[in-house]
This record gives sequence, structure tokens and C-alpha cells, in this order.
Amino acid sequence: FKDHAGVTFLQYINKLRMEDAARMLSEYPHYTIESVARACGITNVRTFYRLFFETFKMTPNDFRSVK
Repeated sequence: FKDHAGVTFLQYINKLRMEDAARMLSEYPHYTIESVARACGITNVRTFYRLFFETFKMTPNDFRSVK
């Protein structure tokens, strides 16, 4: 997978999850961060914050306030 996509399978899946999370944060401002994380398949909120920050260089709360 890495030879073709340039990233590992887990990195690819997490990228898709974070893109979905960003969409949900923008479209559904009444959803909690925890519910967005769970909807994206991440049960640990700390992991969700870490992955989100690695992807977008801001926290989910900051992302929501900018959008």
C-alpha cells in the first residue's frame, strides 16, 4: 500500500477520518468534539485531538471557531 499511496494504510485511513471530522465540525456545530470523534471511528478523544492537530495544525475547537 505504501509503495502506491506514499503513506501507510493507517495514515491513509486517519487522513480520511480527519477530513470527515473537519467536514462534520463545519456542518454540525452543535455536535460535541467527542461525538465527532466517535462518528469518525476514534474512541479516544486524546487520540482524536492529536491526529486532528497533526493534520490541521490546530485543535478541533480552534478549527470550529475559524470556520
